[in-house]
Amino acid sequence: MSSPPLTTDSQTDAAELATMMIDRGLRSVPVVDQDRLVGIITRRDLVCVIARDDALIAADVRRRLECYSGPDRWTVHA
Repeated sequence: MSSPPLTTDSQTDAAELATMMIDRGLRSVPVVDQDRLVGIITRRDLVCVIARDDALIAADVRRRLECYSGPDRWTVHA
């Protein structure tokens, strides 16, 4: 544990968080919402997010866009 503890919120960019963790040698970082602990991010969590295949990312983006505007409105390339 670092002092003062490094925390993050749910809106922090994964790449930014990974850089902070590497720079400070941290294996995990608590996620807080205001003053309440809501989770923890580990190195493994970040690897799973960053190491996704481009086809999986494109499919996820298409699925999310369809929720907002219906199918086949957007073209997605990753």
